[in-house]
Amino acid sequence: MKWIRLLFYLTIIITFSCSKEELECSNCTNISITKGMKISILGDSYSTFQEYLYPSTNRTYYPNAQTEVTEVTHTWWYQFISQNQLRLECNNSYSGSTVARKPSTKKDSFVERYPDLGNPNLGSAE
Repeated sequence: MKWIRLLFYLTIIITFSCSKEELECSNCTNISITKGMKISILGDSYSTFQEYLYPSTNRTYYPNAQTEVTEVTHTWWYQFISQNQLRLECNNSYSGSTVARKPSTKKDSFVERYPDLGNPNLGSAE
C-alpha cells in the first residue's frame, strides 16, 4: 500500500514540476504556475542548504566552499522559486538519501520523508 501511495505521489510531483517552457508542451496540459503558490522539495544533497531544511536535523551538503554553491541564492530550487515568485512550503532534502530503505530513526529515504512535505501546490522530487 505504501508503494502505491509513493508511486501516486511521485507521479503528482513529476506532473506538477514542469518548467514554464514545459507547461506549453503536450505533456503538461492544464497546469499553470502562479505567483504565491507553495512548493515543497523532496531531494538529495543537491537540494540541501543549511537552515533551509525541515526537519533542521537533515544532513546537508550546502553551503560548500569547495563548490560554487556558498549562498542559498545559488541553489536550483531557490532560483526557480524566485523566478516564478513562489513560496517554499517545505524542503525535506537529505544529503546521502536513498529511494527506499527499512524504516530508521534517521528518515533519510524518499519513502520515509515524502509524507512530511506539508501542503504544497507544487512538488519537486530530484
